[in-house]
Amino acid sequence: MSYNIRMNNYCILRVEKAKSKQDVTNLLKEQHRAPDYESKRADPALAYLNSYSGDYESAQARFNELLPEKIRKNAVLGLNFLVSTSKQLEAEEERAFYEKARQYIGEHFGEVVGWAIHRDEFSTHMQVLTIPLVDGKLNARALIGGSKNELRNLQTDFHKKVGKDFGLARGQENTRTRHKTVEEYHKEQAKELEREKNALEKDREKLRVQQNQMTEERVVLGLQRDRLEADKKDLEAKSSAAIAAAQAVSKFEPDEPEKIFKRPVEAKTPENIKKQWKKKLFESHEKYAHRVVTDVMTWFRKITKPFEEKYNSLRKKVHDTSYALYNEQETSRRLRDELKIYDYRNKTPEELEKIAEKKRSQTREKSRNNVKMDWGR
Repeated sequence: MSYNIRMNNYCILRVEKAKSKQDVTNLLKEQHRAPDYESKRADPALAYLNSYSGDYESAQARFNELLPEKIRKNAVLGLNFLVSTSKQLEAEEERAFYEKARQYIGEHFGEVVGWAIHRDEFSTHMQVLTIPLVDGKLNARALIGGSKNELRNLQTDFHKKVGKDFGLARGQENTRTRHKTVEEYHKEQAKELEREKNALEKDREKLRVQQNQMTEERVVLGLQRDRLEADKKDLEAKSSAAIAAAQAVSKFEPDEPEKIFKRPVEAKTPENIKKQWKKKLFESHEKYAHRVVTDVMTWFRKITKPFEEKYNSLRKKVHDTSYALYNEQETSRRLRDELKIYDYRNKTPEELEKIAEKKRSQTREKSRNNVKMDWGR
């Protein structure tokens, strides 16, 4: 079977020693996700994707069965191997890679007690626990050596016999880079996820503050709209009074001197508007009434125009605010949906940081555009 070569995709093999029975028990519980073991790194919702050699009880029983009766005080009781790749493999390649890695570990590093492929953490990896038995005795030094050169040779041999067949590269040799332990690696990934979670929480908090501000603005605009409605009703009442006054003027009889009104000095109100005109000499009743009604309607339109413009402007602001709030809610909903389905296993920490920064920038830009309103109109 042949596989496509991936550039800069490395195979990873790490090993750590378990020097006590409690260490072995903890590793097996973590490995098989025992009911009484709480993993801070694993997502329970993805546990069904994991693969196991069996359950914790059977692995612990096999360890107890293989463990010799006589144990040196400083003996290493177990070897915990971590096998992974720097980038995700396809499902078929992944299955074949981990199967071959298990065979390699079982042939070179003692009896395999249990193994598990974890897909419920930040990146997919396999853990294999062995008992370093040589001629029936515990002898980890004979299997993995005691120097860095021997460990380097072990990693080179693993790449040659396992990783190379899958197009995976070996890491650089003779570098001063210190390889992290499994626990250190998991702690770094947990910190990275925590930073990402805090950043998203800050964005959500900003969004909630903006939504609260928009809600308050909507309340204020609602009060202004109510006041404008009241002013509109008042103007309608005054308009009715003005029309009634104009109708009264149209019935003016010239032979009734008491109905000839003098120009008043009072303000121009509907009650006093009929006092502002005198019937011209030889002017017919119809022409006089038409002149008075025309002046009244011109006055009414003049005083109601500012209120009408203000009402229309505030009505537009209410509509714009509602539309901006709807967009903010849609953005929040899409963000929650993306977080639920986002597959972190396919990304490196650097890629995740870039994606998170890009999404934060997009969210801030959309928020500014949606709430931007021209209050000067």
